[in-house]
Amino acid sequence: MLKLERVSKYYFSGNNVVQALRRINLEFKIGEFVSITGESGSGKSTLLNVLSGLDTYEEGKLYFNNEDISHYTLEELEHYRKDYIGYIFQEYNIISSYTVYQNIELALTIQDYSKDQIHKRVEELIEQVGLTHVTHQKVSKISGGEKQRTVIARTLAKDYQILVCDEPTGNLNEESSIEIFKLLKEVSKDKLVIVVTHDISLLKKFATRKIRLYDGEIMEDSQLLKKTIDVSQEILPKESQTSFMGSFKIALNNIFSVPKKTLFSLLTIIFMLAMVFFVYSLGIVEVNKSSVANNPYFTNADDSRIILMKEDKTQFTDNEFLEISNIDKVKGTFNNDLVFDTILVTKVNHAQSFEGEFISFKPLSILSIDKYDLESGRLPLSNSEVVVGNLSGFSIGDIIDVANDHLLFKTSSIETNQFEFEVVGIIEEPEDTEHYFYLSNSGLEVIASSSVIEHSEISIQIEGTKTYDTPSNTWITPELDDTVETDTKIYEVSYPIWIELYEFLDDGEILTFNMMYFEICRDFNYKVEVRDDMEAGLCYATDFVDSHSFTFRTITTFENNNTFEPITILSFEQSQYDNSLKLFMNEYTYNNFFNEENYQITVIVKDAYDGNQVIEELEELGYNAFYPSQVISNSVAESIVVHNMVVILIVATLIFVVFFLSYFILKNIVFSKLKDYLIIRSIGTSKKSIKQILRLELFSLTMLSFILIIVSIIVIESYVHAIPDILRFFKWHNYLLLIGLIVGIIEFMVFRFSKKIFDASVITALKGAER
Repeated sequence: MLKLERVSKYYFSGNNVVQALRRINLEFKIGEFVSITGESGSGKSTLLNVLSGLDTYEEGKLYFNNEDISHYTLEELEHYRKDYIGYIFQEYNIISSYTVYQNIELALTIQDYSKDQIHKRVEELIEQVGLTHVTHQKVSKISGGEKQRTVIARTLAKDYQILVCDEPTGNLNEESSIEIFKLLKEVSKDKLVIVVTHDISLLKKFATRKIRLYDGEIMEDSQLLKKTIDVSQEILPKESQTSFMGSFKIALNNIFSVPKKTLFSLLTIIFMLAMVFFVYSLGIVEVNKSSVANNPYFTNADDSRIILMKEDKTQFTDNEFLEISNIDKVKGTFNNDLVFDTILVTKVNHAQSFEGEFISFKPLSILSIDKYDLESGRLPLSNSEVVVGNLSGFSIGDIIDVANDHLLFKTSSIETNQFEFEVVGIIEEPEDTEHYFYLSNSGLEVIASSSVIEHSEISIQIEGTKTYDTPSNTWITPELDDTVETDTKIYEVSYPIWIELYEFLDDGEILTFNMMYFEICRDFNYKVEVRDDMEAGLCYATDFVDSHSFTFRTITTFENNNTFEPITILSFEQSQYDNSLKLFMNEYTYNNFFNEENYQITVIVKDAYDGNQVIEELEELGYNAFYPSQVISNSVAESIVVHNMVVILIVATLIFVVFFLSYFILKNIVFSKLKDYLIIRSIGTSKKSIKQILRLELFSLTMLSFILIIVSIIVIESYVHAIPDILRFFKWHNYLLLIGLIVGIIEFMVFRFSKKIFDASVITALKGAER
């Protein structure tokens, strides 16, 4: 069944060539118990390795079952050994981190035995070799004789027809050696057993044949005992392929048998995944952040604001508001969109210079943030509470008086007390020209009136005489003199003016300061001696109002066809403490002139990332959506492209560095288990199965790392609330890319490691691993 014809084996060491075997001619048959002896270096182990396919040879032919296998590749030799050869090593070559049970189980697992079959067979083999007392002990803790018995049990686990043993008792005492030989003699009844030994004395009682080598040549080939049986028929292999579950079982054994290495591998993979996630997340956040804070069309281009109109320019209905609010990532809506283009200012009394006397605020909706965004404090609960940025200089509990910047003459005597809010929360803000001023929707309604006025044209039409009687300090009316000239003038109020509600006024009444008539009186030909600057051209307002008739008109953003309507003007002296120009009216009068329909609304989102997705949905629903933060000039667009390219390059570089470091660490950990994998190979595991085992081992550790990271994220997000905000940036393709990167590095390691295992013969590779 096994035949060698003129087989020679050479070893190469630098420029030296050593011939280990010289034209060997031998033939072996089933039933033989062959002892191969000789001095050290005579070629005994080399001959055994060639016979078993563990090593290659340079000359001659090797026949098995009358088939020439001398041309076999390393992979074909793997199949030859896997199907026919059982090998017992002198150095044991069992996995020391495994238990006795696991080592024997390994041989059955790669043959795809069922779980019940494996357990039954392992128990039988353990009892057969007398190891029941150490069944579940790690091999590293048992004696040499017990280790050798474990090797024999593992070899017998598959019913090989050829057993080759390299000095199986070299490390044992005489008593243990005799027990091993008895066991081998018993199993040789229907097998070919070839034993290499340096001492034939113990084998004389068991061997049927003796072969002695010297300097790589056969010096003796003699018969000792009669063969147990005489079998010459062809031996058929008991072919098997390691199943997926079998490979997974071995992978789990490899993981749990070396807890320290596994823990180190796990920490490395967790580090790799966490760093890749962190770097990739920062890259996505940076690329998706808002591009601009302002644009030429809107004062406020914050990325939480989307401006919405309908295609037919009609009002928004309640059902449409509900439809918009139900869109995922929409935090809310606000009817009066103009309020977000208002700049609020407050006067700082302790300022030392004009430039520093006022602080500007950009009003935003509190819906665009949540409590986790706050640096301290809480969100507003009423319309008089506000959250401000941490760079504004205000603290929780401070009262801030603010006014619409457009409606002010910024002088040292002006008071910014149009609205009053209490600071209840502080939020981190970037360096910017305006600070943040977060209000609830009801708080935004409070300042909404000033934003309408800011974007409105106010016109006053006055009709009356153009003659003023200086001696009597009165205006001449047609009733006094029907020959006086009358005139009608329309005054566009071009300067900033406040409008405040005063409920004690009647409908259609407007209360003004006398200063309102500074220019009007002069236009109606009022001349008076100038006594001081305050009286230069200033008529007595009460007398002028009584003698002239007034009508009033406003043109707001969306209502531009309003006509002049009669009003009653009341006037009073202006306080020296308030130099702002104001109009007072009740709510009815205000609504009559300034109330307009909600043709344009603001949709509130968290930031640009959510906003871009909301824009798509709004447009699909047929709305005209405009996103101010995404309106950029060509020069800005170019800088954004460059910025994003730099971010992508940095992210890719950092991820590569992380992968390289992780790969280097994992490679050393995996390569530290090289001998274990070579042992798995030596008992007949195919290259494909080895790859599968290694792949499953790394994949299992990666999945465990994923689970630990996910659990950690769930726990940590209760304290670090930025994590959910980052996770929303991840879509299926982002996860797919990360998984692809992880799978790529696993496959690369599997390729490199399997190449290391299978680049040379088993013996050569084992010797390299031992060094």
